[in-house]
Amino acid sequence: MSAITQDSHVADNVSNITKGQTNVTDHVKSSNMSKNRIKLSNRHEWFTYCNVGENEKNVNFKLDTGSMVNILPRSLYPSLTRKQLNLCKKPLTAYNNQPIEVLGEQTLQVRPSNQDKSYMLNFVIVNQESVPILGLESCERMGLVRKMCVINQDENLFAQYKDVFDAPLIGLNAPPVHINVQENAEGEQVAPRRIPFSLLDKVKKELQRMEQEGVISKVNVSTKFVSPMVLVEKSSGELRICLDPQALNAAVISEKHAIPTV
Repeated sequence: MSAITQDSHVADNVSNITKGQTNVTDHVKSSNMSKNRIKLSNRHEWFTYCNVGENEKNVNFKLDTGSMVNILPRSLYPSLTRKQLNLCKKPLTAYNNQPIEVLGEQTLQVRPSNQDKSYMLNFVIVNQESVPILGLESCERMGLVRKMCVINQDENLFAQYKDVFDAPLIGLNAPPVHINVQENAEGEQVAPRRIPFSLLDKVKKELQRMEQEGVISKVNVSTKFVSPMVLVEKSSGELRICLDPQALNAAVISEKHAIPTV
């Protein structure tokens, strides 16, 4: 992204602007031009053409919702208007926190090529050879982008894959899972950990709930591995009951699957 932000920590004095106005063709420093050049990626970027200035010059703007201001490069400004630049004390930084040299600001008439309505937008002119940028506020104002807060649910999708959405996925109601264990594994029965007296009632209540819902079941026969119970108290005060199967994990034969490249 090429987001431009207003940063109050960056010095707000620009040496190239004096007495409130300057001409964009004045001498400017160029030592930091390459260092602070806005880097753009060619992937997943949106552009739109707008007619700008008195001559309605056709300019290809990048729609940058990460930018808080509209940006014009120094080289483009003289072809858009004869207006002198106004003093600008907005310190700007790029997405990589590098300061951007500001030459001034000016309000220009902008009309998107696919619209009849024109807008008066404020632009910050920078001492960089970057693409012209329309920031978030201007993009929303001209209807070029908008926030979508609606999620459309496709009922046909639920009906088409009913077996997936309705299938019980936990506990005794889920399909059995086979875990491969090393043949020479001796097994280990770890002693249960002590439960604080203040949590006894909560633990019993949660175990009963899990058993009633088919998440767990009682085992009354000897098993090769016995793992201790671990209690985790949620922020709501409820308990989450887990296991600490360290011995079992050490004896499990890991499945090897090649991850496909998408």
